[in-house]
Amino acid sequence: WEVKLARLWQEILGIEQTGQIGREDSFFDLGGHSLLAMRLVARLRDELQVTVPVRLIFEQPKLYQLAAEVAAMRSTVGADDGNLDAIDALLREMESS
Repeated sequence: WEVKLARLWQEILGIEQTGQIGREDSFFDLGGHSLLAMRLVARLRDELQVTVPVRLIFEQPKLYQLAAEVAAMRSTVGADDGNLDAIDALLREMESS
């Protein structure tokens, strides 16, 4: 997740050189601000299918911190999706009976 997030930061913050973002770097120290944080939230939702509240970027501004939070949120979403798939399968089975 750190690599994916670093790639997004690079694009959003306009950092041209690959590998210039480290685990300990802060989104805001690299030039981020509230509008760019909103853009990051949208990109995370659209590209990685995870909904992150913008306040989380302010609370966990370092790459490794935010990546850990996103990974945890994503694994929760994945678990919920699996449960929804199981429920959907049961409903289909009940309808066909």
